[in-house]
Amino acid sequence: MRVLHCPTNTGGHAWTLSRAERAWGIESDVMVLKSLWFQYPNDIDLHLEDRSILSAGLRAASFLAGAIRKYDVFVFNGGMSLLDLKRYHLHYLDVPFLKRMGKKVVMIFQGCDARVRGRCLAQYASEVVAASWDSVIFDVGRESLVRVPMMEPERGTKKH
Repeated sequence: MRVLHCPTNTGGHAWTLSRAERAWGIESDVMVLKSLWFQYPNDIDLHLEDRSILSAGLRAASFLAGAIRKYDVFVFNGGMSLLDLKRYHLHYLDVPFLKRMGKKVVMIFQGCDARVRGRCLAQYASEVVAASWDSVIFDVGRESLVRVPMMEPERGTKKH
């Protein structure tokens, strides 16, 4: 199994997970779109910080094309995927394609991005097994289900 953690290394979590996976004999890498001032370690840095939107998009898409051939599992950190254009409200553009290609996709939400229950239900209804006041549970094709905790139950709703 070959695992890619991307496109951020929030709090060094992706690096820690990747190194644990390597200790278990799993080929695992961490790719970031750009290094932040925290300087958390990574295996691959696309250095998109000084590129135009078009240039950055082409670089990310080029990396994705190669990653599809190399990796079996894509672990997206920080509530975003590799092709995620926040400025234009275009999110998770690559996820449906990866799933059609038979890749396993895992989303890890950390901090504020963990409060997107409504978006999870709207965009990934077919993968949502259960949604409660404190979590959303996904079937991402593994032996066990993935539970995403949401400790503030009203966050992510229309009310807030």
